[in-house]
Amino acid sequence: MIRPGYFVRQALRGMRAKPMIQLAAVGAIAVGLLLVGVAVVCALNVERLANHWGRGTQLTVYLKQDATRARADALAKLLRSRHEVARVRYISPRDARKRLGESLGSRAALLADVEPDFLPASLEVELSREADGAQARAIVALLGAARGVEEVDYLGRWAQRLGTLVGLMRTGAILVAAIIALACLYIVGSTIRLGVYARREEIEIQQLVGATPAFVRAPFMLEGALQGLVGGALALLALYVFHSIAAPEIEGALASLLARLDVAFLSPLQLCLGLVGGVLLGLVGSTVATGRYVEAA
Repeated sequence: MIRPGYFVRQALRGMRAKPMIQLAAVGAIAVGLLLVGVAVVCALNVERLANHWGRGTQLTVYLKQDATRARADALAKLLRSRHEVARVRYISPRDARKRLGESLGSRAALLADVEPDFLPASLEVELSREADGAQARAIVALLGAARGVEEVDYLGRWAQRLGTLVGLMRTGAILVAAIIALACLYIVGSTIRLGVYARREEIEIQQLVGATPAFVRAPFMLEGALQGLVGGALALLALYVFHSIAAPEIEGALASLLARLDVAFLSPLQLCLGLVGGVLLGLVGSTVATGRYVEAA
């Protein structure tokens, strides 16, 4: 009775026999999965950013410098009378300056010479969760024509654009993953075919003494699976290092645009799927390669 350890030893033997070719196969899988991982992480965080901008303070109404507090209160009263509006908050120039200083952090000293009333007063308008895009645009049009309003900043518009971008990124990630998978299958298959060719005499002897096709193929399939596992692990490690370096820079850049938003990494389930994907690439590539060449050997 052949134990599983036999197949493991045979697979490792095949990998040691051609280290440079193995390195090429593992490297191809690692680079391919890394590219897919980057696309997935980017799509995940763009979607989170779109959701962040799509809720909470969705409208910011900047008032003209000569607009009085009474005019601001009148606009706030008008907005509160609409069922699409959940909350309205008045932000004075001093409050706006304080917020800007907090967002600048250690660079807040840059505002030392800025007059407290330099920034315009504004109204922060939070729409209800039931409000759709058409209702939001109607409120924007209403405010744009109102007296005392300088500009209306609608974050929901950017959220919609980001939502469209997320859809395009998902489609692109699927296409990239498909192309990379085909390339990896070809490289893994070529590696396994070289192994079959190098051991063709040994395979012929095994077949002569009654070895089944499954017995002959098992070490090569395990070799492909190990290639995929190592390649997947290297890809995830590289992705984690890249995320650790880039995330603080991206979060710092976003801090001046919106409240703190952490750049997310892959979930444990997604990490496991990445490893499984690498193993499957290796298994499928080796299965396709041995399916033809083992019989021919």
